[in-house]
Amino acid sequence: VGAFLLGVAYESSASGSMQAKLEGLRARDSQKLQGQIDEMRTTLKRLTSENEKLIAAQSDSSKKHESEIRACEKKLRDAHGNVAGMKAREKELLDSKSELEDLNQDLEHEKK
Repeated sequence: VGAFLLGVAYESSASGSMQAKLEGLRARDSQKLQGQIDEMRTTLKRLTSENEKLIAAQSDSSKKHESEIRACEKKLRDAHGNVAGMKAREKELLDSKSELEDLNQDLEHEKK
């Protein structure tokens, strides 16, 4: 009976030692995982900040390009207007030339 009690006490002591080792390993793993989680959070915050900066820069660039496109469209409309004005002026000049030729012919007929 004494040996049995001694064996049970030894197993209990060994079990307590194993339990302590397991808890130590769990604590170490938990700290390790927490460190990795903290590192990932820091990286995520940094990447989020960089992404927000890139989005803002892209937005500014888009606004600038949009503004440039509007300016080019206005220049194009103005150019179309100028072309239309030049065509009208060309027609006026051709009409004037025709009138001048008619007058010149009339003058030639009167001379004869």
